[in-house]
Amino acid sequence: MTKADMTRVQSLPVPETVDGSPRRVGVEIELGNLAAAEVARKICTICGGSVSEDGPHDYAVRGTVFGDLEVYLDTRFRKDAETWLHKAGLDLAQLVVPVEVVTPPIPPEMLPRLDETIAMLADQGATGTSGGILLGFGVHLNIEIAEHTSEHLGGVLTSFALLEAALREVMQIDASRRLLPFTSPYPQTLVDRLVAERGCSLDALTEIYLEENPTRNTSLDMLPIFAYLDPDAVTNRIDDTAVSARPTFHYRLPDCRLDDAGWSVTAEWNRWTVIERAADEAVLADLCGAWLEYRAAGRAVRADWVETCHTVLAAHGLEIPV
Repeated sequence: MTKADMTRVQSLPVPETVDGSPRRVGVEIELGNLAAAEVARKICTICGGSVSEDGPHDYAVRGTVFGDLEVYLDTRFRKDAETWLHKAGLDLAQLVVPVEVVTPPIPPEMLPRLDETIAMLADQGATGTSGGILLGFGVHLNIEIAEHTSEHLGGVLTSFALLEAALREVMQIDASRRLLPFTSPYPQTLVDRLVAERGCSLDALTEIYLEENPTRNTSLDMLPIFAYLDPDAVTNRIDDTAVSARPTFHYRLPDCRLDDAGWSVTAEWNRWTVIERAADEAVLADLCGAWLEYRAAGRAVRADWVETCHTVLAAHGLEIPV
């Protein structure tokens, strides 16, 4: 895939929800070197709208070309900043804690416009994950699900679980984000069960996930979906108030590389579309069969599995963009 292809928005294999609405994507971007107030003002200048302060280091930019955006210092302590001491601590936290820019759900076709906005912020001093040691800034994509079925959700989840190692190899995730616990790879036991119990009911799929991976801190966080569809199942198993119930794939793997002229959110989106295309029955059956052979052979060499992933994808005319 050429650079031009990487910046051209690729479509999802299922571009609409069951009610016929186009599927949208919300984007969360972590960046550094600029205060939240400054980022909010710059976004307002670039994208229109108006800025309001909702709390210490917490701003809304309403009425932009994307709709209403949130801009805030990415720490839960900002909500507790009632005293001068708390506020002084938040001021110091700006040195290491990212500012997060959160868009509303937008059509994928608007991602290039978002890339232009991010590039302008970079031109004005914003930095990404390569801006310092152990920053680990990321980009999260919240992709609206197509339907509330085990076929759709289980297919995409299993596709991602099988292709995660290949994705990581292609994307060359920054060392800081590999060291931090926020984007840990799925445990092998989860992959094994997803393959062995492929086609199970939605209740069974939820149970498998909660038993084998009861955490938000993985590259594809399915807890928002399961909390949306079965809140009791999640609250009974997960003691984490940060889980936000919503019908979206919470894809957390990509680095924020806004300092890199060749990087874009659009390119990260295009990689995601390959995950959904690989959830096709024929592709997924071949990936699952290859996984069973890989595990039966007793091999534990990650490079072997990565090569197998690329081979299976290529046989179906697919590739993960570099």
